[in-house]
Amino acid sequence: MNLLTSGEWLSLGVAFPLSLILTRTLIFLAQKQGWVAKPKADRWHQKPTALYGGVAIVLTFLLTSLTFMPRMISQERFDLIGLLIGGLAIFGVGLRDDIKPLNPFVKMVGQSMALTPYLVGMVLTHKAPLYVFSLPLIVFWTLALMNSLNMLDNMDGLSAGVSAIFAGLIAFYGFETGSPFVAGLGLLLALSCLGFLFFNLPIKGSAKIFMGDCGSMFLGILAAGLTVSGISVTTPHLMNKVLVPILLLAVPLFDTALVVIIRKREGRSVSQGGRDHSSHRLVYTGRSDKQTVGILFGLELLTGAAALIAERTQYPAATLGVFLVALVGFRAFGIYLSRFAQPVLTTASSQTKAVVRDGRRTGVRG
Repeated sequence: MNLLTSGEWLSLGVAFPLSLILTRTLIFLAQKQGWVAKPKADRWHQKPTALYGGVAIVLTFLLTSLTFMPRMISQERFDLIGLLIGGLAIFGVGLRDDIKPLNPFVKMVGQSMALTPYLVGMVLTHKAPLYVFSLPLIVFWTLALMNSLNMLDNMDGLSAGVSAIFAGLIAFYGFETGSPFVAGLGLLLALSCLGFLFFNLPIKGSAKIFMGDCGSMFLGILAAGLTVSGISVTTPHLMNKVLVPILLLAVPLFDTALVVIIRKREGRSVSQGGRDHSSHRLVYTGRSDKQTVGILFGLELLTGAAALIAERTQYPAATLGVFLVALVGFRAFGIYLSRFAQPVLTTASSQTKAVVRDGRRTGVRG
């Protein structure tokens, strides 16, 4: 607990209420200005919903993380400083895409450029050849996570909730290993997401606000940076450096892989929106939206916790074992879900019964 200064603890205490206030303010502004997402044939939501919720997550995280900046500068953690700058840049790219959709190629270029501050910071902080030569892999990993968490934002609370679980796990890892910045930034990210989730995944009813690309891509770059700088740099074994981050973010990676494989097999564009994500297919099995989100939250917590436990044993074989079990399990889960392409009508969920022509449900985000 002595890892953090009093000012850093204060910022942690402020993060959740600040996220709540900013999210509620954005809902008010969005409703007043008409910044709402209207229901479409390939989207999950069924009523106009406020946009730009990601602004609350990003502002909360960046403002409260400023308390960590003096120590990061004094300890020359230029990688984490670059991560915060890159997060602000990707927020700008995502916000532009939310306001007026970008061409996929232009969007990818913007994502790559936003990643530059983090890559420069990695070189300045970790001068070992291993990390310099790993830059192309870090670029691929970060782009993959930005787009995976973006694609996972297809049902109320899913992307923000998975990110909050991941952030909580990596914060725990930071406290366990004596890494103050990993612990602090992980907790700040979790609290920023939880304040938003209060409105994005309410106990009753549907989401009051969506985060948009400005939020989901920001969560992606933070997840990538915290796994690389927080785990891959600190754990001594190469297998743990590679496999633990994958297991920590197994759910968004699984969802992306499932969508890519099925859309490619059916000859459809991967970038095309649709109601064929793992979450949608779980609803089609007869479960409610909230039951579906709960299942995916449980999978994220299970695989992430198992990965960290295996890593702490310092036996790479333990991590490999967890990875192989997860790989077999997710493969079987994917085969099961691929059988469901339309809703089952026997569910007790009134939302799932909202089936219209062609046997398909109205709504969907993602």
